[in-house]
Amino acid sequence: MRRHSASRASTAVAVVAAIVAVLAVAFPTLGFGQNIFSHGGPPSDVYMQTTPDPGNTCLNASFHGQTAMEQFFDLGAESHVVVYFTFEWALLSLHERGHISMSLDGGPEVPSEGWRFSGTVSSHTSGTVMWTFDNVAPGHHRVNAFARVATQGDTEGGAADLNACALTLLVTPVA
Repeated sequence: MRRHSASRASTAVAVVAAIVAVLAVAFPTLGFGQNIFSHGGPPSDVYMQTTPDPGNTCLNASFHGQTAMEQFFDLGAESHVVVYFTFEWALLSLHERGHISMSLDGGPEVPSEGWRFSGTVSSHTSGTVMWTFDNVAPGHHRVNAFARVATQGDTEGGAADLNACALTLLVTPVA
């Protein structure tokens, strides 16, 4: 029976280490399982608000879009603003859809058709939606989260409550 000598094992380890070192020098951006992303730095500000009690209603929504929550904020430099809105629809029947959208400074709602949530048998549907506003100029700004209810076919009628609302803004200066 033959044993591997310590020098053979250390030679194998040295060869593997040399190959990894050559790859690291030749391809400095090569990463195994690494995602590629851009990064403008850590958030300079985070704005958060919730309804006082998770069971409280933040909006009795109808067909005509209404503001569920709004947040005012100031930017000292051009920044990207990421907005998260979390909510729970209550009393949204099977033949109704809840629509959620956002707006910056009273501009057009995004997405223009809104995110759609169908009513369920349990009558509770929850979710979180996110939108990014890029290259927002310095100054005073406002973000609104809107909600409306429509029946199947997007016609007027129906109503539902929006509960357990939370609005979060992450502000990152443009690098």
